[in-house]
Amino acid sequence: MRTRLENVTVRIRLVAAILFAWAAAVCPSMAMGRTVNLVASPYQNPGPSDDVVVAVTVTPADFVTSLDLVFAYDPAVLTPTGVFRTGQTASYTLSANLAMTGFVEIHLWGVTPLSGSAEVAWVTFRISATVETATSMQWVSAVLNGGATASEVADSFLTVDGPAWRSRRPMPPRGPPAPRSRSRSSRAGSPGPPPSTRDELQSHGAPPRQGPDDRR
Repeated sequence: MRTRLENVTVRIRLVAAILFAWAAAVCPSMAMGRTVNLVASPYQNPGPSDDVVVAVTVTPADFVTSLDLVFAYDPAVLTPTGVFRTGQTASYTLSANLAMTGFVEIHLWGVTPLSGSAEVAWVTFRISATVETATSMQWVSAVLNGGATASEVADSFLTVDGPAWRSRRPMPPRGPPAPRSRSRSSRAGSPGPPPSTRDELQSHGAPPRQGPDDRR
């Protein structure tokens, strides 16, 4: 049963690739190259044992109906925990393989073509590094529409530098305290509170503190 289903899937993808190639010949804009990218949001600031989301994007994604993607990561820094569809690929069939250490494999296909710039998948990672570092995620392959659509890839870097590590950093050494200048008012004694504060204290029945100007 599984073999028959796999054969049907292969045939559907083959037909889709043939139809796309024909459409690309009729409409040259369909043959434009696409950029497949990995994006880690700059607002994420992961530290030890934190989770981070990496988005797979395609720009532009017009007329794309199938994606077969593989990228590599450093298992000493990251541990993948899941692969998810996005709003643009909610109706697509998703299969993913995280069993091979150091690689994420993603397959997406659907009936309705994508359009515009699209996030097609989200990959979640758990930070396994124990020191601050910057790690790269590099594409192994990115095949769109069974290879009928030209594509190029853009790798990504993730900086692992969360608040938990920043709090461990030693504070810069502090020098000796600056000498205090001895002004005329400091020799005469500590000045009292400003006039407004003295008036407020007096209104509550407390005698105002005298300053140099109050002394006779």
